[in-house]
Amino acid sequence: MAEPQWGYGGEGGAMLLLDSDEADCLLNLTGAFGAHLRGLSLQGRRETKKAVHGVFLNNAQRYSPHEDAITIDDCKIDRFSGHGVHLLRIWVFLLRRNILMADKGCGVQITDWDGFVMNNQFSGNGSHGFGCEEVGATVMFTANRVVRNGGYGEDRPKETPPVHQEVNPGQPLHHQLGNQARSAMPFCGCPARRA
Repeated sequence: MAEPQWGYGGEGGAMLLLDSDEADCLLNLTGAFGAHLRGLSLQGRRETKKAVHGVFLNNAQRYSPHEDAITIDDCKIDRFSGHGVHLLRIWVFLLRRNILMADKGCGVQITDWDGFVMNNQFSGNGSHGFGCEEVGATVMFTANRVVRNGGYGEDRPKETPPVHQEVNPGQPLHHQLGNQARSAMPFCGCPARRA
């Protein structure tokens, strides 16, 4: 944990820099139950050929035996050739007051459920600002700024029916979230994509 000293346009404070183009990620949180990252600046190399993630939870083989309960607060995660944060088969996560920007993939890519995503900024990512692969359920997405991403600001699987969505009154929902059906993820006052 550190006090955040980075800014939108600048670096500073506790910085972790990617030093290998062959790594899977900068920080691997697989099996780190209850991990809490705070105030860090994680900087990748967007130009690497391999998709390297900033933060990676790799439960590719099976689900965790209990809640992962990962928290990422007040961090700047940018310029990774993969996703800024990739949570594969995540079970409980919290993202608050982070900037996830300029990643080649998504700012955040998840598979599975039980998340709280509040007061973050997802901008300038090559794919979606916030993406869900296969399953993306029971995620509360509140008061986030999602702009200038290459894909949708937020993208979820097609299979699950939509629920209440109040994103940006006055603008058609499909301009903000895409033309796909949406899963069980409520939205409250979050602009998802500017047309």
